[in-house]
Amino acid sequence: MWSAEIKANFVLHLKNTLQSKLEQALGSLEQLNQSMANETKSSAGDKYETSREMLNQEIQQVEARIAVGKRQIVALQRMDFGLKESIEEGAVFKAGNVLYCYSVGLGKIQFQDDAVFCFSKDSPFASTAFKKSTGDKVGMPGRAQQVNWLV
Repeated sequence: MWSAEIKANFVLHLKNTLQSKLEQALGSLEQLNQSMANETKSSAGDKYETSREMLNQEIQQVEARIAVGKRQIVALQRMDFGLKESIEEGAVFKAGNVLYCYSVGLGKIQFQDDAVFCFSKDSPFASTAFKKSTGDKVGMPGRAQQVNWLV
């Protein structure tokens, strides 16, 4: 079982992970914008237009990742990660052999020697876990596992 200190260290790790992902996306956007600025029109006009359109699509995808990352950072900053008695936003818990964090939808995050699956309130899993306590079952029918502990 995790202590409050381990949970606090995990939350810091989660925040750093989100910030790192956002910085990577911002760096990608900067590179794509430089590529767009350096793109020169050659004699093959169709090739130039196709190249610019591909760059525009990549820029839009990266901008979408940046927007999601910013929203996740804001959501994480608003969450209460104090000790919990039931599963809600800010809870870390173990069900079966798997660690979960009810926070933002990042999927699997490596923390120390553990893999922690981070999910948001919008995930289907969240609806199976919300307000459950130690000893309750969470997860999809046929695959539900018992909550061993939560903090």
